[in-house]
Amino acid sequence: MDESDTYVSSNLETHIVDAYDSWNKILQSSAGSNYKIQKNRSYLKYTWNMSGLKLTTQKLQNIWEVLEGGWQVIMTSKTPLYSANDSFRIRYTFSDGEEWSTRVDAHSSIVFDRSATITWINGNAYIDSWIQEDIFGTNITSYIGKPLFNDSHIVFEWNTSTLSASSHVDVGYHDGSVVQLDMREVESYTVYDLGNNNSDNYNIRLSVPNDFYYARIQAFNEDLIWTQSNQILLSPQTFSDTLPPQIWLNQKIKIII
Repeated sequence: MDESDTYVSSNLETHIVDAYDSWNKILQSSAGSNYKIQKNRSYLKYTWNMSGLKLTTQKLQNIWEVLEGGWQVIMTSKTPLYSANDSFRIRYTFSDGEEWSTRVDAHSSIVFDRSATITWINGNAYIDSWIQEDIFGTNITSYIGKPLFNDSHIVFEWNTSTLSASSHVDVGYHDGSVVQLDMREVESYTVYDLGNNNSDNYNIRLSVPNDFYYARIQAFNEDLIWTQSNQILLSPQTFSDTLPPQIWLNQKIKIII
């Protein structure tokens, strides 16, 4: 084979997926007499100012702003209250009227074992509004430090020729590790929910153009990280593509005249 016969791949796209089993106990936690605090699974650590960048995630409500507005905040049982880049301290009461106080470190969350009323807060703390929102361009910097939820999605929608080596997005994790997404090469980043099946077998379904895809898979659990897999061919996918069937070259077709 001479150099003219050498095949060189072109128009390569990289899709990165962080897939989590909700049963997975990767997060270390500490418990008080009426609450549990644990590290946020992952968060947006950094983003370069890029017009054309889009982050899809859950809209967060800052309860500090709610309390400053004179409103009451009642946290139901098991509802997380998240910190971002800074810690916060809160005072709260239960139905018996006794007041408690605790501190939550940066990139962490607290859940109460029963409904609690927040009476005072020092710092920014966020609750999930359960409303999905799209954040564009330079506005994404306002999300730095905040947690990335299931179905969070990052994509650059413009021509990548406008990007440079500085055009990256960094995702931080509970164990202190960081992944840098070079948006010149990364087509998309997705946080995927594997569900609560606590199984050894999982399925991931992504909406991507029909093509040949290769994957490298790396699993982790309770701070144990497995070796990355070899490259795995995922396509052609017999049952998942949306293109019409193609005629096989050796297939004989009978035409009635």
